[in-house]
Amino acid sequence: MFNLLGPAAFGALWMIVFGGASIEIDAATNGTLTTALNTRGPEEVVYALFEALPFTGIVIAAFVLVTFISFVTAMDSNTHSITGVCMKEDAPGGQRGPTAMAVKIFWGALVGAVAWVMTSTTGIDGVRMLSNLGGLPGLFILIAMGVVLIALRAAWFEEVKAGQQPAPSEAKTVDK
Repeated sequence: MFNLLGPAAFGALWMIVFGGASIEIDAATNGTLTTALNTRGPEEVVYALFEALPFTGIVIAAFVLVTFISFVTAMDSNTHSITGVCMKEDAPGGQRGPTAMAVKIFWGALVGAVAWVMTSTTGIDGVRMLSNLGGLPGLFILIAMGVVLIALRAAWFEEVKAGQQPAPSEAKTVDK
């Protein structure tokens, strides 16, 4: 339950604090944030907000550091997952050889290069385009997984009705 409520509560608090601060600062400075959005784009609004807050240099440095750490952490977990999908099996003893590290480095370099090229050539719009492009196949995979899950569940219920499988209340439990 904590894994669901904790991040949701943090996200809600984050949006309340920074959303409220943005609205208040934009109203108090006669539309500084709106002007930044219209002239320089959405990626510049956060820096315009930080310039209106105290300790601007420290806050911007911390923001860039936290963004970098977040990106590196997400990149590491994604390249690890992609490597796991690309590799056939674990070596004896559950360890992967140097080829697994080479595959991980390859995927990390490839994803990093694509992200750098898209960001440097098209800005935030390129990141949005990659996000949408990368999420579309995932959408179809998740829909297919949902359909299969429903079909398997329906088949299980049919087996229970036919007496081939025990019902959940009749299943034997093992004492520990």
